[in-house]
Formats: sequence, structure tokens, C-alpha cells
Amino acid sequence: MRLTLLDVVLLFYAALTLIGGVVGYLDKHSTMSLVSAVSADVLITLGIIVSKRNESLGYGLCAFVAFALLAFFTFRFIRSAHVWPAIPMIVASAAALAFLIQKHFAQRGG
Repeated sequence: MRLTLLDVVLLFYAALTLIGGVVGYLDKHSTMSLVSAVSADVLITLGIIVSKRNESLGYGLCAFVAFALLAFFTFRFIRSAHVWPAIPMIVASAAALAFLIQKHFAQRGG
């Protein structure tokens, strides 16, 4: 399986998400942070694997996860005004989505 630049970006995003979940668990004893991070990580990794056979489905799954995390952390930041972990995850999710959107439109020639 050959990894593209987009795959590397998504793997980095998945790793950042996982690290954030582990930090949340260690810092606040939040099992939900750990479970959510592992779930997102598995879905992103699965999306990368699926993309090798069906790009739309695989990267679509990654985009869904990135959008869901972007929405969740934006909502959380608005409600709590806590910068950590909301702002890093908002930036990382937006960046992942930007790469996915660029890939989508580059494929379509537009």
C-alpha cells in the first residue's frame, strides 16, 4: 500500500487525535476522551485503508470524522472558552478537511 501526502497528513491527524485523548484521560481521568479518540483514530485509519480501493468512500469517511470533530470542539470552545484541547483540535480538523477538500476538487479538475 503506497501512502500519499494526504494519507500522511491524515495519519498525523489521527496520531494528534489519539495523543489528545490519552492526555485527556491522564489529565482529567476522562474515559470518554480516550474512547472517542481511539474511535476517531480507528475510523480515520480505516478510511485511509478503504481509500486505496474506493477513494470517495475512504476519504469521505475521513472527512466525516474531521467535520464531526471540528463541530464538536467548536461547540465545546464556544460553551467553555477553554483553549485546550479545543483550539488545537479545531485547527487540526480544519487542516485535515482542507486537505481532503483540495484532493476532492483536484481530482475533478476544478
